[in-house]
Amino acid sequence: MHELVNEETGVLVPSARAVTLAEGIAALFERDLARCGVRARAVAMYYDWESVLPELMQRYRRLHPGLHAQAAGAA
Repeated sequence: MHELVNEETGVLVPSARAVTLAEGIAALFERDLARCGVRARAVAMYYDWESVLPELMQRYRRLHPGLHAQAAGAA
């Protein structure tokens, strides 16, 4: 989660601790929330399925090139 949430996209706090949650919420009020939102949206779009799936499929095809040919022939 640390690679998705950083000081530019939001606040990450340890779970099950009310004090740290309150501190995290207070920290949000000290930030430019519009800027954090824009950065968070950019991160979300980077990990969107339409962005991730083509690369993932290419990796699978490299791992097992014959499997893709078999699937295409069966269709």
